[in-house]
Amino acid sequence: MQENFTLIHNSIFQHASFVELQNFFTDFMSNYPEKIFNSFNFTSIQEKTLITLIKRDDLKMEEIDILDHVLKWGLAQNPTLLPEPETWSDNDFKSMEITLQKCLPFVRFFQLSSKEFLKKVVPYQKLLKPQLYNDLMSYYLDGDSQINSTILPARVLKDSRLITNKIVSYIASWIDKKENGHPTHGFTPYDFSNNPYEFKLLLRGSRDGFYTKNFLEHCGNKLNTVIITKVKGTNEILGGYNPKTWEPGVSHNTRNSFIFFIPLNNLKSVILSRIVNSECAISFSNEYGPRFGNDLLFYLKEIMGSISGYCQNINYEKIIRSEKGYFEIEEYEVFQIIKKG
Repeated sequence: MQENFTLIHNSIFQHASFVELQNFFTDFMSNYPEKIFNSFNFTSIQEKTLITLIKRDDLKMEEIDILDHVLKWGLAQNPTLLPEPETWSDNDFKSMEITLQKCLPFVRFFQLSSKEFLKKVVPYQKLLKPQLYNDLMSYYLDGDSQINSTILPARVLKDSRLITNKIVSYIASWIDKKENGHPTHGFTPYDFSNNPYEFKLLLRGSRDGFYTKNFLEHCGNKLNTVIITKVKGTNEILGGYNPKTWEPGVSHNTRNSFIFFIPLNNLKSVILSRIVNSECAISFSNEYGPRFGNDLLFYLKEIMGSISGYCQNINYEKIIRSEKGYFEIEEYEVFQIIKKG
């Protein structure tokens, strides 16, 4: 398929009756985009095919790599241009802008790192609308600036409604203790190509039930799990990683558990907190559910009309919210972390 991508794609999508094949092919593109982008004749694909691929929210590829391939495709449509944008005239930029005018709106520019923005966007700034480029400059220089451009959401994990592929990379990196100092600037997290873990969805509250019995039914006695919760009415994700099992009334001693805070609109402000008092790392309340020490507690029992959690700082390094107290859970998911074969 990789060697004859364009031929196969065109053959399948020319026939409206090939619905199952079309669905299979579309899922394949989303799950293995590198095989498509690295195919011999990738740059000869039709514009609408490229857009179909890059507009997907579940595309499994780093945003910087998506941008690279979009630019590569654009260059192939303008064979007289040299790869280096510093050699381009204003007319060259205009030609490239016209070529990519329908593709660039699907690149999630606000999901790039500041280094990626500087290296890969600034040299091509004339391809972007002035408003978008000015907003990007404001965003990367001052994250609190008002943005007028539409900020597309980060691409999500296929089986999750809460976390993005980027967040998965962070959690995988924390599991392997790759952080050093500041959790975003002090280490280089995994990306899609070298992330050694699969995140297998075990439970989603809105699908499987929010309560303790539902948690135990789907997650009981499972090793290496991460709990992800969305705080109602906010962009906050709170969660924790447990390398041991969840068993009613049982506590576990471990030095490898951690809890975290992730603001969905600003990954620069994530907070990672590792266990300090390992004897109090993990436990499971028969009545209420999973607990990370006394620092992050989940009440998977309806209290005052909602499912809630509680956050404070006792057994882990630091508090992961701005202040201790209860929070209401809008949704939660549990994943088992499995080493890829």
